[in-house]
Amino acid sequence: GYYMQGWVRSDGVLTGVHTRIEARAIVLKRGSQKIALVAEDLNGIAAGAVKAAAIRLAGRGFSEANIIVSASHTHAAPSGYYTYPTYNTVFMTTSTLTQQNVTGAIDPQLYAFEVRQLVEAITKADNNLGPGSLGWSTTQLTGLTANRSLEAHLRDHGITKAFGTGKVSDDPKGYLDTIDPDVQVLRVDKTGVGPVGMWSTFADHGTVNKFQYGVYNADHHGSATRVVVDQIRALGHVPKGQAVVNSYGNPDACDQSTGLTRSGPAAADYVGQEEAAALTRAWKAAGQHPVRHPPRATRSTSRW
Repeated sequence: GYYMQGWVRSDGVLTGVHTRIEARAIVLKRGSQKIALVAEDLNGIAAGAVKAAAIRLAGRGFSEANIIVSASHTHAAPSGYYTYPTYNTVFMTTSTLTQQNVTGAIDPQLYAFEVRQLVEAITKADNNLGPGSLGWSTTQLTGLTANRSLEAHLRDHGITKAFGTGKVSDDPKGYLDTIDPDVQVLRVDKTGVGPVGMWSTFADHGTVNKFQYGVYNADHHGSATRVVVDQIRALGHVPKGQAVVNSYGNPDACDQSTGLTRSGPAAADYVGQEEAAALTRAWKAAGQHPVRHPPRATRSTSRW
């Protein structure tokens, strides 16, 4: 019954579940220093939610300074949890003239629930501390994303084009300059256990599944996460009882999109598989030169 976040229209209503949306956390510790790296299948993160979670986790050594949360930016998650009314606002359509929420009202129950899930994911990860190692790697993924605001981007080069008339070939630096192709992976391995996950990023808007689909889903990020977690578990021979987490964040994704020419769950799965292949390449490379420090920690996933 929640409106879908990001579409801003009252005929975009969530009526069921296709895939779970999750909060996935990795906690790292060296000496007395900790950091929580979290990715959530939401359209965005309310700063107040992070602050509220940090207060509840203060006894574990966490604060707003060492909790980093990224939203996947899926548009198939609920709205109504922002403390900024404009972000909650939904407008009428011709078929839903009396159902709009133009006040931008917040749902306190949903907001509190999101805080609790964030706390739970970090707590589970913090409880799973153990010696381990880290590795970092970057690769590139091209041919998948495109710039949805190409004319605005071209103005950075002093090129003025009317809306809808810009071409990738107009960019003097070529296609790669119009997107962010970098796939970045921080690999986490646990001593005596094997690979337990990674913190990863790639700029790609979460709009492959459109508002007409009308059910909760994690879009291509969810597909990529499921595939890469299965691959890590198989390649690393991870024990069945150990969780494997891909905390897949979304950095500068605003104008980077695969949803301009692709639509629907099958397309989201295809995009996710392409992303997973790149994530796995970077994950393998990150394991070639690990940095070992005791103790490291990971995991966990909170389902919504």
